[in-house]
Amino acid sequence: MATKRASAQTKTPLSADVLAKGTTYAMEQAWCLLRDAVLLIQNKRYPSSLVLATFCLEQLGRAEIYRENAKQASAGKPVTLGSMGRALTDHLPKLFKAQIPVTASMALCGEPPAPGSEAGIELAERLAAIRKIREQEAPQKALDIRQRALM
Repeated sequence: MATKRASAQTKTPLSADVLAKGTTYAMEQAWCLLRDAVLLIQNKRYPSSLVLATFCLEQLGRAEIYRENAKQASAGKPVTLGSMGRALTDHLPKLFKAQIPVTASMALCGEPPAPGSEAGIELAERLAAIRKIREQEAPQKALDIRQRALM
């Protein structure tokens, strides 16, 4: 009987309001984790701070998953507890959704190219390509760094 109930619960559609509340709670949790990470930095507890900061990023990704699903539920598409559970279980997808900020830079010799020039456009394209690669690598890198901080 308990298995049937659990199975029915995972197939029960969630309302957009419930999913919107999930977004709010995830954002609140992200703020709490960030606040605590800052306290740990101030007390020179750097590895622990890094772990909490990474969990903060995951909560931002969780909030984005809830927001996207609330949007789908508002449009009439069914969102279930089961589908949400699958989306929120793994760390890496949440870190991808967090859109971790990255920086792309290059060292130049001499003067930078003039804006709008062929060399300037080429440089901008190269920087955009580097940034795209770094954005794809950032979630796994954050997860790896967090795991090393826990050792």
